[in-house]
Amino acid sequence: MTADSRLYCINTTSSTGSFNPYWDTGSGGYSSVPTTPTFTALFDSSATIPSGNLSTNNLFGSPMLAPEENAAARNFLPSYSGMTPLFTGDIFNMPLEMPNIDLFNQMFANIMTGFQQQMKNMQAQFMNGMGMFQSYSDEDTSNFSYDANALKKKWSKAKRDKTAPPLTDGFYNKVVEISKRIGCNPDDLMTIMYSESCLNPQAKSKYANSGGLIGFMDKYTSSLGTSLSALLQMSPEEQLVYVEKFLVDAKKRAKIGSSERIGKGTLYALIFAPARAKGEVMYTKSKDGDCYSSNSAALDYNRDGVITKSELAHRMDLKRKEAIG
Repeated sequence: MTADSRLYCINTTSSTGSFNPYWDTGSGGYSSVPTTPTFTALFDSSATIPSGNLSTNNLFGSPMLAPEENAAARNFLPSYSGMTPLFTGDIFNMPLEMPNIDLFNQMFANIMTGFQQQMKNMQAQFMNGMGMFQSYSDEDTSNFSYDANALKKKWSKAKRDKTAPPLTDGFYNKVVEISKRIGCNPDDLMTIMYSESCLNPQAKSKYANSGGLIGFMDKYTSSLGTSLSALLQMSPEEQLVYVEKFLVDAKKRAKIGSSERIGKGTLYALIFAPARAKGEVMYTKSKDGDCYSSNSAALDYNRDGVITKSELAHRMDLKRKEAIG
């Protein structure tokens, strides 16, 4: 503020030729400027605000307009060159405080930080939706939960074929036991079985001669000591025995240690392409046309001709959300 600046304080009750105080920065104290009798009071005799005053009196600190004849008295005329009424008084005749610039700066910084984070989130969602994934690495495997009751509570309402046999407490207990031995998350194993069969041991694939909880391929079932037709006659608990056999063998084929813990992408890779489950690339369209074809191509989310373990993990996320939200 300049030396000639004045912080005006509105006298809201006087309609006579009284004085309105203002802070004179030149003298360092309050001075007074007489008002004219034409200045209208904010409140009338009944202590209410007349409608005619609403255009001139303001409860929110805006400068009050006065008749032009008050210009000589320098009374509330923001257009007058000798005045700088940046802030006026309130209805209590108290000067308003200057705004806290630091507070405004902090508020602006917070808004910008939130905006930047929102943009990052949108970018991540876009990249996930398009299948633009970074190189896969298993998540923290130390936090896997082996609580059968919690697993049942989470998955008991999953979408399933009404004709599918029920999943008993014994089934959930067995999923947890198998997951401990395989070194995977029981929730991930449930997700894969949902993805492949909607948790129906009698389900058959439309695309290949396969079926069961994890989509057992008929030509490989003999190595497990059974057949596809026999598997499709089993209960969910009975078929879990062969799910474990398959995964134990798949870890050996992938050269993954039997006690090594594995995340969702690697677990899915053990079922999808066991021999390649330790790497990032599962199949390439140009080199593995047969394996890439048919329903497997749906796993190539970014349509780049390569199916990766990251894309398998992405499918797991989508299927879990579909099943249990």
